[in-house]
Amino acid sequence: MEIYVKSDANNVTMYQAFPAEIADEAVRLGHFGPAFSLKRMTWLKTSFLWMMWRSGWATKEGQERILAVQLARPIFEQLLSQGVPSTFDDERYEHAVAWQQAMNDSDILYQFDPDRDPNGEPLARRTLHLGLRDGAARRYSHEWIVSLHDITADLPALHARAESGEQFEQTYQPLANSPLFKKE
Repeated sequence: MEIYVKSDANNVTMYQAFPAEIADEAVRLGHFGPAFSLKRMTWLKTSFLWMMWRSGWATKEGQERILAVQLARPIFEQLLSQGVPSTFDDERYEHAVAWQQAMNDSDILYQFDPDRDPNGEPLARRTLHLGLRDGAARRYSHEWIVSLHDITADLPALHARAESGEQFEQTYQPLANSPLFKKE
């Protein structure tokens, strides 16, 4: 399985949906502030169109603002190498007990869901979500963000294109040599 991400040589772009209070504060500070809860798992999505589907194109309550967050590529790859699947994977773990212990001990989880087309229909390829909690969430919120941008203002025009039936591709490519698929 390949991991598709929007990236350049230095950075990877992830997407998150937030209420206005958290998004405004983050844009103002350049990182997440006190409104961002460190008491719960925060999920970063690699797919813009999956994020649009999940947030209803930024219309669902608590998901009215979409941030594009850039992480340095080495940080992203470190997260992948340290991540634990959120469901048992017998190709990575010989026993469910070992996986459960690894999941309980890790601040970084990941899962895959079907990617989406512009109309929200599932695609054959899968998209990665990275879940961060505790120490990883703290470091993400204050140290690891290269930049973040509120892209909400661009969404109505893109949504109109999707509703008109236009099919457009996300500008992301497979991540070569992903550390995520090394066997434990």
